[in-house]
Amino acid sequence: MTVRQIAQGLCLLACCIFISACNKDLPNEPKAFSSAQGADRMISPIPVTPGVMRIPDNNPMTPEKIALGKFLFFDKMLGVPFTQNGKTTGIACASCHSPERAFSDNVMVSPGINGLTGTRNAPTLVNTGYNIDYTWDGKYHNYEAQAFGPIINPVEMGNNFNSTPGTYGDYLANPGGNDTAVLFKRLLVNHPGEYPGLLMKAYGEAAFSVDRIVKALACFERTIVSTGSPFDEYNKFLHYEGGNESAISLSAKRGFALFTDSTKTNCVSCHS
Repeated sequence: MTVRQIAQGLCLLACCIFISACNKDLPNEPKAFSSAQGADRMISPIPVTPGVMRIPDNNPMTPEKIALGKFLFFDKMLGVPFTQNGKTTGIACASCHSPERAFSDNVMVSPGINGLTGTRNAPTLVNTGYNIDYTWDGKYHNYEAQAFGPIINPVEMGNNFNSTPGTYGDYLANPGGNDTAVLFKRLLVNHPGEYPGLLMKAYGEAAFSVDRIVKALACFERTIVSTGSPFDEYNKFLHYEGGNESAISLSAKRGFALFTDSTKTNCVSCHS
């Protein structure tokens, strides 16, 4: 057996072990995503990685808001429903930020409602709770603001609101076509057994608002963290207490030096 054949065999074995380890259903997600894999490996109840995570004073992390945000993240009814191959479907956050792909996508531009596409790739959400700015041009400065963007984007989730973000709608009435109440009613009708309880636990009353939706999503997304890799151990040695200076090879250290060198590759300017 050649060295190349041995290497290929080890790669195949590693892939099999990874897939087996990640094959866990996510609790509490809508049934459409019951086969999602890999997320439990990265989701922590409360972020524990070193560093300072930017959590606003008006949106403290709680297990109840995280649970609501997790359900919303996988709910395709967060996007405007459309017909695809003769079936009604929608767009969830997880449609573009897939757990199977490290909460990113494997295409240049993810399709939104009606198969429409924008101009930007869906980046990974892993460890982005530590970011200072969000989206490729950095126009959002916290997760709460960023979470609202795709919800109202005309080619992503397609919601078009006339009412002010943060206000409540009578989602049991018959609202106008562009009111936030359309979204609230759609979420409730499709998951009547889940949302009232999740909202009550998270906010003390079973009522939707845009503010509550984006805050819950932000809380959940801040739990998508990765720890324990060789680089995590080396980075901990460099910047925090503990860690292991020998966790990565000399070649990897040289690569990291190039990665962060603003006069040479400057990869870190985009890949923080």
